[in-house]
Amino acid sequence: MTRKEILKLEDMTQVDSIVKIAGTNYDRRRKGTTNALISKLRRAYAAGRSIEALAEKYDLSTSKVRYWVDDDYKAAKNSHRKDFKKSVPTKTRLEAAAERGYYKMNLVKNRKKVRF
Repeated sequence: MTRKEILKLEDMTQVDSIVKIAGTNYDRRRKGTTNALISKLRRAYAAGRSIEALAEKYDLSTSKVRYWVDDDYKAAKNSHRKDFKKSVPTKTRLEAAAERGYYKMNLVKNRKKVRF
């Protein structure tokens, strides 16, 4: 499909399925912290490495590293998150797909390097 054809589409869920941004600079998904990476972080922290050093080495924020290595910090964060999730209604799958479609359509309009 060409850029012009994509820009003519009205259905944002269709745009979401056509335009691929996974692995590009425009991918808004959170960075993957696999179980293997979390284990490495925990072992290194237990061995005496600082949170800042680990964050720099694995290109993560210090708060994300601290979340995975400090159980008290994680419990405190999760307690706030649970309260927040109760007060905010969740999106349906169609709403989420449409939102991603609008984002991807904007990328296509601005001639960003995305695959389709």
